[in-house]
Amino acid sequence: MTDTPDLDRTLDLDRIGAVIFEIDGVVANTAPVHAAAWKHSLDMFLRGRCRARGVQAAPFDVQMDYLRYLDGRTVSDGVREFLASRGVDDESVDLLDDITRRQVTLFLREIGRYGVAPFRACVALVRELRDRHAATAAVSTAPIGTRVLTAAQVASLFDVRVDRSHLDGQPTTVRSGGTGQREERDLRQELEEAVLAESVRRLRLPPTQTAVVQRSLTGVRAARRLGFGLVVGVDSGPTVEVSTGPGERTSRDRPSTDRASNERELRRAGAHLVVRDLAQLDVAGRRRPLVKPV
Repeated sequence: MTDTPDLDRTLDLDRIGAVIFEIDGVVANTAPVHAAAWKHSLDMFLRGRCRARGVQAAPFDVQMDYLRYLDGRTVSDGVREFLASRGVDDESVDLLDDITRRQVTLFLREIGRYGVAPFRACVALVRELRDRHAATAAVSTAPIGTRVLTAAQVASLFDVRVDRSHLDGQPTTVRSGGTGQREERDLRQELEEAVLAESVRRLRLPPTQTAVVQRSLTGVRAARRLGFGLVVGVDSGPTVEVSTGPGERTSRDRPSTDRASNERELRRAGAHLVVRDLAQLDVAGRRRPLVKPV
């Protein structure tokens, strides 16, 4: 946290009793692992297709292609557009599902073996909130979100942990091509709202007394729609760390990305404030110890 509080970037615990954090991209730096897993999965498909048809196609680029097609987008939209960029326009539902399942398997294998790095500023902020008796939660619309927290060794820092697998009456898997692209985006919005609603139910606090920290535009929109007291957008561009091998990370530029435009998009989606790093947030006040969240 900064030495001199900025009132415009302060979590005021006199009115905010809990803070909910998005897991991917806010708590844990999963982008390098996701990018590497997508490369393995998509390149495997492209190699097989090229051999069968006697054609050539450029492999997946973990820097340019991940950021252009997959980061922060629905899986079906991203995979379809990437395949189209390689001349593949005959994708089926089963093909998209097969590519996605392979990516998830590789992702889980990687974090199981090597773990995943948490963002230091997020960990410091969560610990300060807990020291001041504010409740904390971590959420994901993916069914493997809580496994990411375990791999990052930060699960114990959150009083409440919710991912898609915890939603009663909600689908825990979504077929990549089972609905139209607009319908899938609508479903993602519904899932964002569902995990946030389940989190505040377990926290035993109304949304108006809860803050949400989100990187995705969909998550920001969901938080504003549900009436959360403070919605913080995290503008993590224009660089991203990509995996160059087990345990190796390097930072590269995000292609065609303007930080000012990222901030505008987050504000347009409903963020009350936007930060580039959670170290820019200050905490003021202290909560009285309350009943432990369920």
